Amino acid sequence: MIPLHNGISLILIYTTLLLLELYSIVSVGSIKKLERNSYRFQIMQKYNWAFFTIWTFTLQLIFLGLAVCHELSELLKLNLSVRKKLGRARAVIFDTFTFPCTLLTVTVFWTVWHIDRELIFPRELSKVFPDWLNHMLHTFILVPVIVEILAPKKHNFVDYKVAARSLFLFALIYQLVYLYVYMLHGVWLYPIHEYLSWTGKIILFTSKIVALMAFQKIGISFQHRKKKMHNKVK
Repeated sequence: MIPLHNGISLILIYTTLLLLELYSIVSVGSIKKLERNSYRFQIMQKYNWAFFTIWTFTLQLIFLGLAVCHELSELLKLNLSVRKKLGRARAVIFDTFTFPCTLLTVTVFWTVWHIDRELIFPRELSKVFPDWLNHMLHTFILVPVIVEILAPKKHNFVDYKVAARSLFLFALIYQLVYLYVYMLHGVWLYPIHEYLSWTGKIILFTSKIVALMAFQKIGISFQHRKKKMHNKVK
């Protein structure tokens, strides 16, 4: 069993995860050199910045970077103010955004995939997008979340009401960006929206926001449970 209470172990784990995810991003970029005939591939390349998966992956990179810096600051006993700021930023990014967005990305992607993969990741993309990279973007992202949930925690607990408002605003901004791409360029980033009526689209958009908020509540509840466990040990 990995000793997650050990600072050095956590630094090694988070650094490894960060490097793997950075390698994945570089690999996504290298795909541009390959075949461009696929319509869906062209959309993926042109509007990659607007996919929710990429937003989630960016949050993962920010969180992992903060986690490494925070653990290093604790190990090296840096200025207390610096350690507190890093710890707070790490907690806010993870509890408010990274945890719920990761769970939503994994849940929605693989649920739709198993119903009909053409609605989320058409087979034609597999010609240029290797399976391992698909799993890095839609499965592996669970690993940092699991590690952080299992890691010990004594400070920097996030208030759900404040976090919920921030996440709701984040979700609305994303939906506006998503609709902006369609209104301006006539492109639905995810094929599933091409087959839904506007009523169906609104229901799907709303359902994802509700699920996002529910995942956030679950994540923050897990984190706050650590406070109770810590108090019992005392």
